[in-house]
Amino acid sequence: MHNTVTLADLLARLLQAVYNKMYIYLGVVSLKLCDMHVHSNFSADGLENMETMCLEAVKKKIDCMAFTEHWEVSPSPTGESYYIKREDDRTREYKRVTDKFGGKLQILFGIELGQPHHNPKQAENLILNGGFDFILGSLHIYRSSDGKYRDVYYVNYNEIKPDIMFIDYFKDLFSMVSYGGFDVIAHLDYPLRVLEGYIDQPTVKDYMDLIDFILKKAVDKGIGIEIGTRGLSDWQKRVGPENFVLKRYRELGGEIVTTGSDSHVKGQLGFGLAEACNAARKAGFSHIAYYKNRKPVFAEIGE
Repeated sequence: MHNTVTLADLLARLLQAVYNKMYIYLGVVSLKLCDMHVHSNFSADGLENMETMCLEAVKKKIDCMAFTEHWEVSPSPTGESYYIKREDDRTREYKRVTDKFGGKLQILFGIELGQPHHNPKQAENLILNGGFDFILGSLHIYRSSDGKYRDVYYVNYNEIKPDIMFIDYFKDLFSMVSYGGFDVIAHLDYPLRVLEGYIDQPTVKDYMDLIDFILKKAVDKGIGIEIGTRGLSDWQKRVGPENFVLKRYRELGGEIVTTGSDSHVKGQLGFGLAEACNAARKAGFSHIAYYKNRKPVFAEIGE
């Protein structure tokens, strides 16, 4: 008996073929440089306006960039009202520069969400209503074992030894990843930035037992890892986190890595992205990711 192929069957196959092509196109793209961690003067420590950063990105032939302004969820001197007012202004300016540069540069609307698990109600409202393409999760202020909140940059490391800080920091980072709600862990080795002169080597190798729990939880929740380039210009003299951390994440089944400069001025924008891609390749990744509407889009790492 011969199978009869109806017009409906043919249409269904055609639609499936179109869908498959769309999925491939949307899921894997060709990019050279993607900076997923950029600040403008809508961050308290940012020094350039959005348009200046966009002009610099076009000049440097960056394919896509995400404005990831700070929103510190922990109690802060500025308070939540500051961020709410700023977001209205930032959204308007983002739309303006997107219209202006849309044909030259893919500009993504992101946020760097600081320690969301410290104030879940505030974080959940922002995550649900912010309209973001991309959310970085950061731990700048950690909850220490004595119950106090400590900013990594302002700890007195003569009184609180780095080893104690690292243990508390990575335990709280595990709590943040367990809470989730964000897409990618920013600067996993963040405390190294301020520890020159307090530790002999800029490494987190002594804390891999704690980091392993973080990576496993990240894989379970589909959370990615940022390969940051800030360390190239700091005392680390390399991208971060270290290669053994990236390799371990890959071994555990991690698939999502993004590249970011954490730039606050135009001179830092896009710095070291090629080195970050190389680190991803060495760790076993064939693609980097960027995010659109909170969904990862994968770009093959070129030679």
